[in-house]
Amino acid sequence: MTTCAFPGCNKVAVSGPSQRRTIAGYCASHRSRQRRHGNALQRTISQKELRPHEEAVRRRVAGFPAARAWPLLDARWTALVDHASQGTAHLKPGDLPRTHREAALRAIVDIARATEARLVWQRIAAFYLLRSHHPGAFADDRGFAFQLVRSLRKLSSASFGRTRAGVTGPTKQWQRDLPPKSTELIGQLITEHLGAAGTYLTDIERKFADREEQQKRDLEAALKEIGEQTDKR
Repeated sequence: MTTCAFPGCNKVAVSGPSQRRTIAGYCASHRSRQRRHGNALQRTISQKELRPHEEAVRRRVAGFPAARAWPLLDARWTALVDHASQGTAHLKPGDLPRTHREAALRAIVDIARATEARLVWQRIAAFYLLRSHHPGAFADDRGFAFQLVRSLRKLSSASFGRTRAGVTGPTKQWQRDLPPKSTELIGQLITEHLGAAGTYLTDIERKFADREEQQKRDLEAALKEIGEQTDKR
């Protein structure tokens, strides 16, 4: 009997010939976390945690309203959505995706239908900014990609299911999980099309932070000089 590979967990690991490498060796609970979050050690990134980084990205975008980069990023997302639309054009409303690729492409189309391009790549950039400030928030690159995709899918109501407790009980909303391969594919496509947005906006934010820190040091030095001159009088 094999014990779960998650640190500190003494439950029995799920075994069987169908277990893939990425989830083999875990108990049922941690196997589920591995599938949902990309890494059993990955915690959920809340919208509250992400919000200040989204606001920082919006401030930088607003500070350069005429920048050519923003429409180009809009176009990059639109190109990805067009690719996804073509890949799912054969699916009729109500049809279930037959492959992990179809599931991934349909999820991209659902996001595009629910929100505008600029909000999508701003959220992507915010995740990169969050990782630059708090790298420990992500277990690894796979955990980062899965959290990013889950957050983007929350923009679309199509990503959620609803259940009611009894006839008159409260309705509970929950996010549907994609197959892990579908989540991986979305993460890969986002990185290819819009990863640069996150990288460059993170660099811009770092330069602004460095400039503000230097201005703060210069002000402190100037005030110190006034204090020293006052003492000599």
